[in-house]
This record gives sequence, structure tokens and C-alpha cells, in this order.
Amino acid sequence: MVYSIPRDSLAEMADDHSGNIQKINAAYEIGKAKMAKKTVSQFLGLPIDYSVTVDMGALKELVDFVGGITIDTVIDVNLNGQVIPQGHHHLNGDQALAYSRMRYQDPRGDYGRQLRQQEVLKQVAQKNSKAKIFDEHW
Repeated sequence: MVYSIPRDSLAEMADDHSGNIQKINAAYEIGKAKMAKKTVSQFLGLPIDYSVTVDMGALKELVDFVGGITIDTVIDVNLNGQVIPQGHHHLNGDQALAYSRMRYQDPRGDYGRQLRQQEVLKQVAQKNSKAKIFDEHW
């Protein structure tokens, strides 16, 4: 299961009992993945056994590695020279990166971006489960 927490959610940073509230995405800047995981766990009131940090540059390479992904978009995406009009498209890594990063043109804002990021990750996982690409190479 993949969950996204809005980056502007306010939370107390893990191990900071001063009551200082910050945007939850600050946890990664403060203490990298370990601090982010602890802060999110505290924020949700749930233990987190596993987490994954996805570097956007690596996401581009990952999409290219699996041969691209296929998406259906209901909005036009235009970011960093990549233009993806509404409709059904097979995206390469550069296009998938633009598709997953664009936020300001989406009427749903950051929530729309979260949905697109989840879609990209799910598409990569589905392609891998069918082709067993990672098992052969890693």
C-alpha cells in the first residue's frame, strides 16, 4: 500500500518535545530518512515497518529501465519543456518525471501531484511484476 502525506501537513518533529510544529517535509531535511520515518509514525500514531525514499532523478532512470509506463491523464501537463496533453500516453523517464512533479497547473494542487506520483510508482511495480526485470538485473 502506498500513502502520501501532504507536504504542508503540520507536525511535531520526532524526538523534539518542545512543541515546535513544522511542515512534515522538514523532517527529512533535519534528519534524513530516519527522522522522516519517525516523524510520520508519530504523526499517524502508527508503527512504520518499512519505508522507501525515492529520488526523483532515480525515478526517471527507473521508468526508462522498465521501458516506460502508460498513463491516462485528465489534465494537460507542461513542465520543464515536457508537454503531455490530456489522454492516453506511453511515457519515458523524462516525461514521467515531469508528469509526477508538476503541481501548480493541477487544479488539485499537491494532492493531484501525489496521485500522479503514486500512479507512476504503481505502473513501474506492475511492469516489474509482469516481467521480473529487477530479479534479473539486481
